[in-house]
Formats: sequence, C-alpha cells, structure tokens
Amino acid sequence: MHTPPADVDFATAFARLLSDRRLRARFRTDAVELARELGLTGGERAAWLSLDADDLDVQADGLIQKRMREVSRRLSLTWGRLGGRTAARLFRMYAADHWPTGHRRHDEDALGFGRYLVDNAVPGVCEAELNQVQFRVAPRRLSVKFVRRALAAGGGRPAVQILYRRRGELRSLLLFARS
Repeated sequence: MHTPPADVDFATAFARLLSDRRLRARFRTDAVELARELGLTGGERAAWLSLDADDLDVQADGLIQKRMREVSRRLSLTWGRLGGRTAARLFRMYAADHWPTGHRRHDEDALGFGRYLVDNAVPGVCEAELNQVQFRVAPRRLSVKFVRRALAAGGGRPAVQILYRRRGELRSLLLFARS
C-alpha cells in the first residue's frame, strides 16, 4: 500500500485527499492513522479529523467536473465523436489515476486523456487535435506531423500537419495530398 510522505501541512494533505481516490478510501477506514502518517498534529490533526468523507467525495467530483470541462474544450472534436456520456465515462476512468498539477495542467490533462484513449484503442480520437494539444505543452516553435485521417470534405484523408508559433499564438496547417 502506498504511504504518503510524512510531515505535510494541512492544505497539502487536503489537496492530496481531494485528488487521490485511494487516499480518500484510506481516510474513510482510518483517518487517525492517515493523519499520523502524514505528520499532522495539533490543530491540523483536529481539522483533518473533522472532515466528512462524503463531503470530500462531492468536492473531488466537482474538481473532476471542472477538469472534464477544460479537457472537453481542448479536445472538442474528439469529445464530440465519442459522445458526451461516453467521453465523460472514459474521462472519469482516466482521472481516477491521473491528476496533473501546475500552470499547464489543463493542457497536460487533455494530452494525458488523449493518450489514454489512444493507448486503449478507443476510436474517435482526432489526431490533428491531439497534436495541437501536444504542441501547446511542448516548448518547440515548429512541429510537422503525419495525420492518417484529417478532417476534410467527404471524410478523413491523410495529411501533413504543420504546427508553429507566431507571436506566441499556436497556428496549424493541414496539407492534403491530391486525390
């Protein structure tokens, strides 16, 4: 069983509790032992022990809903192809074990979810869209990708996607071969 690092402050422990379903399950079974492992003492321990496990689940779900909205904006074509309910179900499965942090967390979340879909052979991932998210996360100024099925009139066709930054803004061009 994973033991969290000891000696964290209440805010850090609380954030971990919201983002980690396994930690919430442990909290439900033995909040006192978990507080001890985390090194919470005095007022922090009292605040920890006053938390309600059901309320924590509601708060965690609210955070997942927010993440889902951000990812659905960044992968709107993929989300639409999957259908809202299917996309939400798959995102919850992904989110159970993935919780990005930092200033690029929404892009990293979208990239992680897209890779999760690809790794699990879920049909409907828009390659060009996923390339754009990957490019936003990367510090590069230029990227050239081959896309097997890019959107085009009459269905998907092979294309070369050129991604670049101009004045700090992401640009994407799709070059289709003549048919």
